[in-house]
Amino acid sequence: MNHIKSFSSLNRTKAHRKALYRNMTTSLLKYGKIETTVVKAKELKKFAEKILTRARVKNLHNIRLISKVIQEKDILKKLFDEIAPRYVGRNGGYTRIIKLKKRKGDGADMAYIELLTDEIQTTKRKKRKDTGVGKSVKSDKSADVKDTQKSESAVKLTSPQFQISSKNDEEFKYELKDADNNTLISCDVQKDKTAVTGLIESVKKYGADAKTVNLDSDEEVNVTGAKYEIYSDKDGGVKYRLKSESGEIIAVSSVYKTTEDCVQAIEKLKSIVKTAEVNEK
Repeated sequence: MNHIKSFSSLNRTKAHRKALYRNMTTSLLKYGKIETTVVKAKELKKFAEKILTRARVKNLHNIRLISKVIQEKDILKKLFDEIAPRYVGRNGGYTRIIKLKKRKGDGADMAYIELLTDEIQTTKRKKRKDTGVGKSVKSDKSADVKDTQKSESAVKLTSPQFQISSKNDEEFKYELKDADNNTLISCDVQKDKTAVTGLIESVKKYGADAKTVNLDSDEEVNVTGAKYEIYSDKDGGVKYRLKSESGEIIAVSSVYKTTEDCVQAIEKLKSIVKTAEVNEK
């Protein structure tokens, strides 16, 4: 009799399936993002999130249980000291799956599964648009003048700046802008300003000397320490991100058209990152 199963066997025995989950979970924690089939990604998501939920509480019992799955000591230490503390105030949903194109050859559906680094963003109801009925022409003109003055003041920067912005004193982030007001890098939304200032200090520390690696290149390059990673965006563009020595993503760029544009932006970033001032909006 066929019974309903809540999981996919993946055409493997139980022992082989467990070994697959252990290896993929270790790789996910090590690199923060891996590429696999959609079916494997969905099964890995269930398995990995149970590990992350247990790792949020660091005690001897949990360390012993998780060490049976994560057998690399450096990854186990990274899980309890760096990764799990990010999700203490979060009940599930530590990973996300991004679907990619079909794999050449067998046509399998491919996807990225990655650890989330941003905080939960609560959705708010959109405000009703103001139709402007009953307003005088004079008030409209004065509003336009104020908007143009704000935009002009925003464009005029005397030097590169880390601009820290907040939303309702709950969501904080930074943007590094050059003298022409072009955004070079930014960070994911953080829950407090201290976390943002910590990321800025890390960017100043590693940004000038980090090496550049092209993840889309066929050449295998082993780079230790801080590095810039150039990779293809899901929308067809090219982006780069800055990782610290521990592998934490501390900055992400906007989308560029070509790899050469990314390389030029990285060189520009290296030249200004140490002298950039910190400014709060």
